[in-house]
Amino acid sequence: MRITDYGTLRARAGYEVGNFLPFAMIGAAFGRANIVRSATASGQENPNAVCPSPRPPPCTPFIFSESDGKTGAFIYGWMLGGGLEIMVMPQVFLRGEYEYVAFSPVWSIKANIQTVRMGVGYKF
Repeated sequence: MRITDYGTLRARAGYEVGNFLPFAMIGAAFGRANIVRSATASGQENPNAVCPSPRPPPCTPFIFSESDGKTGAFIYGWMLGGGLEIMVMPQVFLRGEYEYVAFSPVWSIKANIQTVRMGVGYKF
């Protein structure tokens, strides 16, 4: 699975402690992915194994391959995260946050994304 793009819709709640604002996030995630799955089976078969021949019949090798794919498949899931904002001056703050996104399985293929962000903000 290759996730081509994704987005989150999240709610954020925090509690001010002096110049610090720890916060938590929860929400929904959605996106698009290119998904490919394939399988191969190989072995040897002996179609005449039950014949009453004095010598064993020859074995025939076989191989089967199959693949399937979806391009631009819609995927969805949930997200959790948290972070901390620090006021360094009355109108300037630093922010760091972590986000975990988990998507629902597609064809038993699971995907998740973990991101860390840092930023600087200015309050007007």
